[in-house]
Amino acid sequence: NADIVWYHIYDQTTVRAFNLSPDQKILSMTDSSTIEYLNLFGEIQNRIKTQSQGIDKLHHDVLMDSSGLTYGLTYNYKLMDLSSMGGLKNDTIMGDGIVAFSPDGKRIWDWDIFDHADPLQDDSINYLKDDWSHANTINLDSDGNILLSFRNLNQIWKIDRITGGVVWKTGIHAEFTSPANELDFIHQHDVHINRYGHLMMFDNGNNERGFSRVLSIKLDKSRKQWQPVLNLKLNKDHQTFRMGSARYIDDKHILVGSPKRHMQISIIDEEGKILWNTISDKSSYRAIYINPEIIKHKKWF
Repeated sequence: NADIVWYHIYDQTTVRAFNLSPDQKILSMTDSSTIEYLNLFGEIQNRIKTQSQGIDKLHHDVLMDSSGLTYGLTYNYKLMDLSSMGGLKNDTIMGDGIVAFSPDGKRIWDWDIFDHADPLQDDSINYLKDDWSHANTINLDSDGNILLSFRNLNQIWKIDRITGGVVWKTGIHAEFTSPANELDFIHQHDVHINRYGHLMMFDNGNNERGFSRVLSIKLDKSRKQWQPVLNLKLNKDHQTFRMGSARYIDDKHILVGSPKRHMQISIIDEEGKILWNTISDKSSYRAIYINPEIIKHKKWF
């Protein structure tokens, strides 16, 4: 019936990302330097203050793995000579990083995009220098390594969780590109491995393309291309160039969260037909389905 049975309020400065932990609790950024881990009654199970570990600001996404490690995205900066690209001789580029915290809040692992990519190889760097890569999703591949989505690069990277090395890149100007007859994914969000082992995302698109879609792909290593497994063009009501999510809730149905203005939450089938829909009066970073078995014995207050 789309009735609200429970809600939790954060700092209201911006829309905060959240995720479900492996034990089906909520992991969320309360503000830009606080990660909270809470149950479905809003009771705090753990809180990590990142500033005590030298991280002033997190952004966009948080993740907990099965061992209890918590990951967040950071802003990383580098001074470079951009005079040949139309910028300053001593210019600042903002990129992204990853930080991992132990359950007791200790910073135990860092990753920096500048160790693995040269901004001067990007012809648009002077235009993008204030937000070059714009990481927006961190998730885990089926082998436990890290998937990282870069909105402004229109790329997804797989990162070795032990060495920090880049295993592969897919997207525009990446190792695995789109097939000749297929549209590139653009400004993608909510990148994850779905129940079929495929790389799934909310493909936002842009003004030129004019629509968003639900896209699931697999990598073809022999052709160095990604191949579409599921490709659903969404209607205008679901078109959004910011945020968004798309995840299977069972074998045949997908939950789509599309915050064009306010959050539109829909259940669609694999042909794209809308089977259920509701619109919130607020925005949200993503929509996640909770199995009724998890909450059937809870008495909501």
